[in-house]
Amino acid sequence: MRYVIIGILIMMLMANPASAAQGAGAEEMIKLPSPGDKDAVSVETTLRLRASMNNPTDAPLTIDQFSLILLAAQGKNSTRTELRQTVTTAGANWPLDLYVAVGDKTCGDVPAGVYRYLPEEHALQLHMAGDQRLNLITGTGWRMQGTLWWMKPAPLLMFLTADFPKFGQRCRDFAPMCVYVEAGHAGQNIHLQAAALGLGTRMIGCFDLRVISNKMKLPATQEVIYLFPVFIPLKPFPLEATKPVGA
Repeated sequence: MRYVIIGILIMMLMANPASAAQGAGAEEMIKLPSPGDKDAVSVETTLRLRASMNNPTDAPLTIDQFSLILLAAQGKNSTRTELRQTVTTAGANWPLDLYVAVGDKTCGDVPAGVYRYLPEEHALQLHMAGDQRLNLITGTGWRMQGTLWWMKPAPLLMFLTADFPKFGQRCRDFAPMCVYVEAGHAGQNIHLQAAALGLGTRMIGCFDLRVISNKMKLPATQEVIYLFPVFIPLKPFPLEATKPVGA
């Protein structure tokens, strides 16, 4: 009888391979909207608006704002076959990955969870289900009694992770410098895009990377090196910031 049941199951799987793949746990992917081609704010204005802010509200971001901020951080900026991103990289090694933590519909209609951003597809891949924002920032700071308390209302947390072994033996001695410089480029992109969208953010590097990397259940070769809360600020950008210096 046991062999008969096994035979029936094999026949069912052969008849419907798609169902077998889904049953094996196909990863959920969320496609993001394509960004527009027209810039609403000049680079000069965004440079004047750029500021580190720590006054978040819990107001949700639109899906377009969400899409644009991810594109700025690690997105693909060319339709050619080879991967070209909005951030330059050393030796075409691409050591950075971007993960985002969101609440339920705090960024458009995206369900709560931690997602890995896929630049090639401009899409999200589910990494951890559920709202993990508070868990990820609790007990991971070196200051403020171990909690990055002020960013709790932020609808979006962005985590840049580094995979140092991607540089291999030949460039091993230069890997840390190249990774941190590239992360700085990504951070400035995030700041400028946030300013252009009227959003607030702040670069956070003062946390226990081992704790937060373990909480995020990252692959063994990856570790979090940079954190950015993104939010609608309690106070809007001052209008005088848009005026040229000396005007």
